[in-house]
Amino acid sequence: MVVVRLDILRARSGEALLLRHIAFVFTKAFVVAAAVASLVGCSSPHYRTAPIARTGTVRTSTLRNMESLNMDRAAPILIRIYKEESTLEVWKRDRTGKFALLKAYPICEF
Repeated sequence: MVVVRLDILRARSGEALLLRHIAFVFTKAFVVAAAVASLVGCSSPHYRTAPIARTGTVRTSTLRNMESLNMDRAAPILIRIYKEESTLEVWKRDRTGKFALLKAYPICEF
């Protein structure tokens, strides 16, 4: 009778080891699948490195101001906001490659 019980215990511990191994394999497969799924999102169009130029309506006065400051319409801009001075500044790169102040706007004036 003791031998039978040892065989039953060995069989049960073998089953437990097999179930643990199966659970480990499924967990590992899930982690790998989740990692691959998260990396697939990096190839979406939201992560393009090429600059996207927006074309919109620009006021004639602004275009004249940019021309007088030697700036292209499609040149990059930089926006700076100063809370204490209550000012929003729009800087634009000129044809020499340096940024120059295009316009300043008052903000937060209550």
